[in-house]
Amino acid sequence: MRRRELVEARFRWTKEYLEAFEGEVRSYLDSKPYSVEVHVNRERTEYTFRIRIRESPPDHWPFVISDIVHNLRSTLDNLAFNLAGSPPGKRGESIQFPIIHPGRKGGRPVFDKVAKRELAGVHPDAIGIIEGVQPYHGLRGARPPYRSPGPWPPYILSVLNHMSNVDKHRSPHIGFFAAREVAIRSAVPPVEFISHGGRFLEDKTVLARCRFAQPNVQVNRPSITHELALKIPWRWGRYKTLPLADYLTWMVGLVERDILTPLRPYMK
Repeated sequence: MRRRELVEARFRWTKEYLEAFEGEVRSYLDSKPYSVEVHVNRERTEYTFRIRIRESPPDHWPFVISDIVHNLRSTLDNLAFNLAGSPPGKRGESIQFPIIHPGRKGGRPVFDKVAKRELAGVHPDAIGIIEGVQPYHGLRGARPPYRSPGPWPPYILSVLNHMSNVDKHRSPHIGFFAAREVAIRSAVPPVEFISHGGRFLEDKTVLARCRFAQPNVQVNRPSITHELALKIPWRWGRYKTLPLADYLTWMVGLVERDILTPLRPYMK
């Protein structure tokens, strides 16, 4: 296999694997694997809403995600090696696609320093394209509009790099996430309403609880948007929750549109 074909074949495999995984996710969600239970006290003055997960996401999904993430990261490193002309020996061992984050230990000065070592032999114009997609051009922790088709912000590469590194030690946890605020409709307003939107959900997790001053109030089931999410270890022992399908799609989209496409003329 030619050097250029190796890069394209690895990326094509990654896309095909992602498409197959998205099909599994759709089938799983179509099976309606969860429901919302309503618990009411005897006087019907207090309502508690809980999620019941009848079927958890398949156990093999974290390994599928690992394959997608690692092959996508490897596609970038294979690309850098190709752009450098497949240099031999020790110089070739240092060639990789740099991903530089914002902050005191990142930014353009760090990229320029790293590029001299990791992108040695790469055409200056190609280095300029790689610099243009670095995460320090985006805001860490920001999020594009829900199900945005693009453009994909550069910080997505930070997520890709972090997931690739973390997965060597700990697998991501997959489950449901209450993506939006919980809302209810009732005949009279409650005197107390506690919403638990915006959190990772386990079986029997309380979504919301409301209390009324008078008995026998009729309350509809709460409106809430659930989505499958990744819960991955983040920096300093904290966890970060990411929309499952969206982030994988954004990663692949960014690599294809903003990295592979403009760099193909420089590939060997």
